[in-house]
Amino acid sequence: MANPGNVVVLAKPDGTNKFSQRDAINLANQRRLIILSNKLLDQRLVLSDTWKSEKPVYPAWSGTLVGYTKADERMGTFISFKDPDTGITYVFRVPKKAVGAKGIALAVNHLVDTRGRPLIEYEDKGEKQVLIRINDESKIKIVEAFPEKDEWYVAEKEFGIPAGALVGDSNSDARHLNRLNEYVGLLARGHNSCDLDGYYYSRDVGLRHPSLRLGVLAWENAVPAAEPAMR
Repeated sequence: MANPGNVVVLAKPDGTNKFSQRDAINLANQRRLIILSNKLLDQRLVLSDTWKSEKPVYPAWSGTLVGYTKADERMGTFISFKDPDTGITYVFRVPKKAVGAKGIALAVNHLVDTRGRPLIEYEDKGEKQVLIRINDESKIKIVEAFPEKDEWYVAEKEFGIPAGALVGDSNSDARHLNRLNEYVGLLARGHNSCDLDGYYYSRDVGLRHPSLRLGVLAWENAVPAAEPAMR
């Protein structure tokens, strides 16, 4: 899936194309579109000049969802993040394989399979609490050695998330992690759209409040039938 075809700017019928995380996922699910992952946005922002024809879209949410706890805490059965802008708490169920782990992050890419079933969905659990439900837990992967602070790290191969030991920004494989203390939500890219000509900002991988309204790119290709079915 290195080069998805028919990439579109996700937009509402009224022509607006800036979304909160939940709105982006909900609309993509309804239209059976797949939000471009962090790695696919990286190809457009860093590894090619594709972004030059897409400037109005950025900053943009990726379809890569990440969850982690505070640096000094082990994972419990849930990860939660309270959006300070809305007071809404987003909750994510931790798979058994990660309960008790420390110094890791969990990651999964947005997906809609050939039967139109979404992998990521949002479910209200109260006036100010929302469950982020993953419909196939096997697709949630562990990112080892998740950093404790904002800095430059080599992007791990599956999701393009900065991880491991500190490196210099001169390393072309390095990406800058813009970290919150604890988090569950989508990764954002190109967060300073006015500075996209700068190599630094195109390489920034950011964690942002879920209520922020950012652009979204999606693609229309269905997932191949060979993909494992969601439970």
